[in-house]
Amino acid sequence: ADLKQFGGGRPGGDIFNDATDLIPSTLNYRASSRINKEQFREALKDVAEVLSIVPGQTEALIKCVQCHLNLGNFQEANAALNLVLDPAIRKFYAEKLTKTEDQHVLILDFISQGHYNEAVNQIILARKTFPQNLNLVLLQAECLAMQLKIPQAEQLLNSNDNEESRRNAIFFFVKGLCYYYKNKLNFAYHKFRKAITLALKNRQQFSRVLNKADLFKKKTFVMTKALSDAENERKLENKENALAHYTSGLSIDTKNKKYLL
Repeated sequence: ADLKQFGGGRPGGDIFNDATDLIPSTLNYRASSRINKEQFREALKDVAEVLSIVPGQTEALIKCVQCHLNLGNFQEANAALNLVLDPAIRKFYAEKLTKTEDQHVLILDFISQGHYNEAVNQIILARKTFPQNLNLVLLQAECLAMQLKIPQAEQLLNSNDNEESRRNAIFFFVKGLCYYYKNKLNFAYHKFRKAITLALKNRQQFSRVLNKADLFKKKTFVMTKALSDAENERKLENKENALAHYTSGLSIDTKNKKYLL
């Protein structure tokens, strides 16, 4: 995380007169109001401005931690927390951050084992505390897509289609999954490629998605060829050859109903 946002301004202290002291207080008040309204991105802008005026101000740093936690930005939350000087306050939020990260790890563990119902239950529980957490929303959409609940997955994606989500590799990976299981393989292939491109820019955050998107991109390519070959054989009325290609496609992914037709 870029720590300049937490302390890149001029030093605080006695240089402030009554007028300029009012600016951080006003911004902190507005940030509190925005946090209460779950407008965490807007609140972050306010606290960043406070910290450019008064580097290291505890109140602004804590608000920064709260916003990043709610948005699922664990690295940024931890970076802000490390700048809090009060050990009691730092310990309190460190425990909260650890608990949240542990829950996130549990969700990813369920997903990696294919236990999507258990993962969704944990995600729903976590979203009660952090309803604006984009990563939780996208992970829930991923679980739904892997369960072939495509309309529900697409509904989540469409309701969270914004500038931030389009910088997130998970968003395009799940888009690809939805197209993949609707047998729109060309669209799926391009979405998986986009997910890989974004994941390569931030391997630490998206290493899991990078591997899965690459796997599905390869599956999509092979399945597209198998389907094309099967259709060509059907047109030539070579039913046995067509069946062989369909069987080949089905062996790649048993969930794909196209090959059962």
